[in-house]
Amino acid sequence: MNKYQEAMNSITSTFLYEEPVHFRKEHRNENLEYCETLDELVKKATPMKPNEETATSEFIDDHPITVMIYRCAKCGGRVHPFDGDLYCRHCGQALDWGDDQ
Repeated sequence: MNKYQEAMNSITSTFLYEEPVHFRKEHRNENLEYCETLDELVKKATPMKPNEETATSEFIDDHPITVMIYRCAKCGGRVHPFDGDLYCRHCGQALDWGDDQ
């Protein structure tokens, strides 16, 4: 569990389930929306492995060449391990290159 997920869990349990004395039920929906927004941040900050595709092209002397193409698992945008992309340039999703880089 990363630090964002830990903070999200703490906030969720405090504001939605434990109902502290200063917490009013009429604010529950508003706080739920805040937690959902934070959950989006947690998911975006949690690195995801890019999807791999192969593509075949004909380059020199009509010899087919197969290349790997990497796409963000969230939005499908092309990402480039050799450019050092740590985040998708299209949606901001954190990338986990693991042993691929």
